[in-house]
Amino acid sequence: MRKFISPIGLLASLALLQGTASAVTLVDPASQPIGGQFQSWADAAQMPTLSGTLILDVTTDGPCPIACSEGPGQEWILPDGSTTVDTAAAYGPAETWVIPTVDQYSLYWELGHQFDWLYLDDATRANLATLWGSSAQWWDTEAGLLQGYEDGLEATFASVYSLCSLGDTDSTSLPWPNQPALTAEQVQNTCSLITAIGRQARATMPPPPQPQVPAAVVTPDPAPPTASPLTMTTRPRPKGIVHKKKVVQHRPRRGRRRLRTGTSSGRW
Repeated sequence: MRKFISPIGLLASLALLQGTASAVTLVDPASQPIGGQFQSWADAAQMPTLSGTLILDVTTDGPCPIACSEGPGQEWILPDGSTTVDTAAAYGPAETWVIPTVDQYSLYWELGHQFDWLYLDDATRANLATLWGSSAQWWDTEAGLLQGYEDGLEATFASVYSLCSLGDTDSTSLPWPNQPALTAEQVQNTCSLITAIGRQARATMPPPPQPQVPAAVVTPDPAPPTASPLTMTTRPRPKGIVHKKKVVQHRPRRGRRRLRTGTSSGRW
């Protein structure tokens, strides 16, 4: 007997074979999956995230007050104007620190930094600066970081990445020190570019958006027909017949008993 496989069953089987990962897998410093709220937020991101795993250290004793990251590819500008860069050989794997009460926007901010350091190159960063109409440097300065704020365009990227991940593409990004304020159109164009970069770099892509189901049109029931007025006809009572009223006593019935943390200085 031939078995019939429904299209739904076939799609489910393909999903199992291809895996169901929709975002980077967050692990603790011991490489154990974190799960919980933080992984749910990562899964809900509407932007591509890192492929594989990312160490997320949830602690109140980290190197920053709210959230911060380090990883291969990160650069910063020294006081003499030169830049220094983290490498996997010198530093190790990428890592992000957050406090237990960190908000979703701040987590996406750090995921944006990690995406920048792993997948963006200098040419792409220059294109983004042109899109934003800015000539500022991309990397933060060491002086700014020591004071608890970011002063490079990489902060603009992290900010827009957060908005894109939240699906808040109609907003404008807030200006940071030495950085431009972006229009909603610039934010949307940046989201599209990030998506294209992630797809080309084989980052973990979010699931495609669900098709919008049109709302059901509710048609009200037609009004009941208007009853025509009744004509009451009183029939004359026959003589000689007396009607007595029947008095009915009702016993009383027993009553029934009716049973939005984080400040800008914390993200760097």
